[in-house]
Amino acid sequence: MIRRGIRMVKLLRMHENLKLREILIAFLSKNGRRKLLDSYHEIGIREAKKYFTVHPDSEKYPFLEAFVFKTYGFCDYRGKTVIDVGAQTGDSVLYFSHRGAKMIYAFEPLKKNFRILEWNVAQNKINCKCYNVGLGDATGDVDIIVSSNMATKLLPDGIEHERIRIDKLDNFNICPDIIKIDVEGFEVAVLKGGLETIEKAKTIIIETHSKNLQAEVKKILSGSGFNLNKIIKNYVAKNVRVEYWSK
Repeated sequence: MIRRGIRMVKLLRMHENLKLREILIAFLSKNGRRKLLDSYHEIGIREAKKYFTVHPDSEKYPFLEAFVFKTYGFCDYRGKTVIDVGAQTGDSVLYFSHRGAKMIYAFEPLKKNFRILEWNVAQNKINCKCYNVGLGDATGDVDIIVSSNMATKLLPDGIEHERIRIDKLDNFNICPDIIKIDVEGFEVAVLKGGLETIEKAKTIIIETHSKNLQAEVKKILSGSGFNLNKIIKNYVAKNVRVEYWSK
């Protein structure tokens, strides 16, 4: 939390031209903290708007990760085909396009996110095919709990949920150069349902959410000939990190 706070203060001073004293005073009140947090989250949207038209209901924090923190910035996308698994409202799709991706295949299961994703793609004339489907190691319909516009876990019947369609990546017959996966704990299922597609890729960018998942991901990707060459640690959650794997 301390590291996150320091990063937040630095960005507010840099992008909002706020003095340290102004930030500290604002933190003393609930309303002040809320305004600072809103301003902080808007930074990523504003950076993306330098290059793109962005839907007003786009999820803000992912744009901060993509366009300010450069979470996906350690890869050459020029002329490449990219699969984006867990595209949300399009932050990573816009970023990959900005970095020169030739073609993008975006998968997003949540209906609200998907509508915004399609809008962002269409408005900016991005060469991207969007699929309103979640990826896993089976096919069918599942019930999912939604938290902050993210699919987080499967639920038993009788609890408020959203029903989404699940399919295997291998069923889409895509030949990618790069695969990005951010699926809030479903990483292993995505990999198991896409082993043939993964074999075709040169780079895998994957966010993992626990040490157990990291171990399982390592087993699968190492077995497919990939080597782990970069780790980006999350500033909010201790065991969450983005891993870069390549052949």
